[in-house]
Amino acid sequence: MNKLVKVKLIQNVNQYSGHRGCVSLSFFGKIYKEDLPSRAKCVYMYLKDRCDAKGECWPAINTIAKDTSMSRSTVKRAIADLIRCGLLRKESRYRENGSNSSNRYFLIIE
Repeated sequence: MNKLVKVKLIQNVNQYSGHRGCVSLSFFGKIYKEDLPSRAKCVYMYLKDRCDAKGECWPAINTIAKDTSMSRSTVKRAIADLIRCGLLRKESRYRENGSNSSNRYFLIIE
């Protein structure tokens, strides 16, 4: 690659990234910029890791708490934080007999 091509490439990177010399391709870039507690960032990353291609997952609160080493209450607060910031949508699910099942979570991907 000649020097002119390298210079043009760097200019294009700077133009699109807003940074000098690097492009952020991080999926989590938005949550790093949000004013979120660390509990919410941790739960968001956990849910992203568990989601299918459509951004849906349905782990139980107990499962999230156990896997992230958080209390159930902390996980619930983290989910509320994510919903409030518009990063997550929650849908209640029920079994055929009417009892509660795990919630379904939808990551809001922009």
